[in-house]
Amino acid sequence: MTRRLYRGLLVLLAITLIITAVCAIGGALYERFHGGTTYAHAIAFAMWIGGGLVALLTGGSGSTSRMAGESRIVVGGRFVQGSDIPQPTSPFVLIPAGILVIVLGALLDVFA
Repeated sequence: MTRRLYRGLLVLLAITLIITAVCAIGGALYERFHGGTTYAHAIAFAMWIGGGLVALLTGGSGSTSRMAGESRIVVGGRFVQGSDIPQPTSPFVLIPAGILVIVLGALLDVFA
């Protein structure tokens, strides 16, 4: 049980770091070419925008029960023998990762 918890937390951390890195690069490029603010504020605003978009788009991507129903062949309300198509999974971990990126951006904006 704890091994699965640690694995899940590591996946959440890795996804959060990837989103944060992409947002930081975008914010730094904005400051480099546009100017008018500090790098920390540009990166913080990019993290707010990026984290919000990730959470918003993931939340609107559909439900797992609907996707599971669409991925199987159903005859008479039962799954057909041999329909071993893997059920799709929801990228739900992206929602908390996006929220963490927003929080990190807010902390960066406050303390920078």
